[in-house]
Amino acid sequence: MNAYKNGFPLHGEYQLNWEIHRTILEEWLIYLIDHSTGEIHDMKSSPDLSITHSVSSKLTKNSSPIASNFKLKGSSRGDRSRFTLRITTEEIEANIPEQFYLSQNYPNPFNPSTTIEYGLNEAGPVSLIVYDIIGRKIQTRINENREPGRYQTYFNARTLASGVYFYRLQANNNVFIKKMTLIK
Repeated sequence: MNAYKNGFPLHGEYQLNWEIHRTILEEWLIYLIDHSTGEIHDMKSSPDLSITHSVSSKLTKNSSPIASNFKLKGSSRGDRSRFTLRITTEEIEANIPEQFYLSQNYPNPFNPSTTIEYGLNEAGPVSLIVYDIIGRKIQTRINENREPGRYQTYFNARTLASGVYFYRLQANNNVFIKKMTLIK
């Protein structure tokens, strides 16, 4: 989260306030997830939140934001936003597994497509790669940062020959490998 006023970065403690409109369905649960602190805030039960915000930034060349050659260099903790707004009908904790896992694909054997499910108990980089029986990379299904939660991806093998394939999931320091069989 980068915040600026009149071209200068904002630092300090701030109060976020909101109003939940009465047309929001009662069964909806609305959470604000703060990735900086790891806190999950229930927005329906509490209409405000205090946060402390700081940025690392430098003014270059000219210190006046109205000057034509004004530049502000800032740094953040990567390309991830500080907050995520999650609207769901289930408790958010129920969607975050207690531990990292990779399920067996289904159906298995399959023709031509199958579903692969996995769960992450913490945020971080995730890769899911499919290999053939001799270890050649067939397809990268996922290669990105993911939030904690349960996920599924679909693998379509219509252009591949029948046989045994492996899928490898790596997240943080965890690695799982499972076998799947394509029968045409």
